[in-house]
Amino acid sequence: MLYPSEYLTYGTGASPAIVTKADGSHEYHITDHLGSPRVVLDDAKNVVMRKDYEPYGEIRAVTGEAPRQGYIGKEMDRESDLAMHGVRAYSASEGRFLSIDPLLEKYRGWSPYQYSLNEPTLLSDGNGFKVDVKDLSQAGAKDEKDYVGYLKMDLESITGLLLTVQDGQLQYIRDENGPVVNGGSETARDILIGLIDSEDILEVRKARIFSHGDGGGIWLNPNEISRRIDGTVGLNPKTLGWGMTFFHEFKHTPIGGGFTHREGIAYDDLDLPDIIGNQIRCELGDDWGQRLWYGSKAMEDGNRYQPYTIEARDALNSNRIPSSGFIRIGGK
Repeated sequence: MLYPSEYLTYGTGASPAIVTKADGSHEYHITDHLGSPRVVLDDAKNVVMRKDYEPYGEIRAVTGEAPRQGYIGKEMDRESDLAMHGVRAYSASEGRFLSIDPLLEKYRGWSPYQYSLNEPTLLSDGNGFKVDVKDLSQAGAKDEKDYVGYLKMDLESITGLLLTVQDGQLQYIRDENGPVVNGGSETARDILIGLIDSEDILEVRKARIFSHGDGGGIWLNPNEISRRIDGTVGLNPKTLGWGMTFFHEFKHTPIGGGFTHREGIAYDDLDLPDIIGNQIRCELGDDWGQRLWYGSKAMEDGNRYQPYTIEARDALNSNRIPSSGFIRIGGK
């Protein structure tokens, strides 16, 4: 079965999502705590679909035309009746995967084919790996850009790790002594190794409007990041590039602590994600600067400026455009 074109307009994971159909109409998906779509509304707020599931994902009852996303938000292969959970196929009728868990060494007391530690109403198992970049890779292929390559190159520079992408997942190279390391920030390295080695899954996706982190993972906006890189003056161009944006938005995800900025925070203040980013920059060298403001300041040339050196901050506080040590937001 071929689905018509549709676009995820807003939302991901266990939250309502707006889907734009090929004819311009919208669907509003309401999911349960596992991310499984349960109710779909149309533009007139009519219920056009209801679906109930058995504990392991079999459909108990459905009215209306079911959306592409099924149990825990994964798509079903109509020919095999199997769900595609990343790199493994899953049988909802049997409640098991059809291939062994690549992380079986972490679950020695369990069958390598088990699903969600046999707790399907509490846990979900999207793919069994950690930092998932498949969505970002697919977006890059559509845009004819190597988004994953840009991110990987930045993360290698920042962490000092040698990284590879296997089956859509970030992995680091090891030898008999552990991770292969060449310089970089110890703080950033510990975060990334912890992510790759953890039992959680962090999905990295392309954001349509702005970069952010939430229950769906890390969302990176390529145009926004490119503008920041182009607008970086007197600093390492990676100061707020792909990798540093990744580490910043990570702190906003549930895996990273689900941190939210303080209500009413001033543009010239700092919050926890900025402080952690500055620790990483400090370990990387003076040319990475230090983020001194959470926000940015609009100047008379129509651009907004964010200071990374004391000199740039002092210039902006005096309503002067700095000559160096800043990121120009909007890039002119």
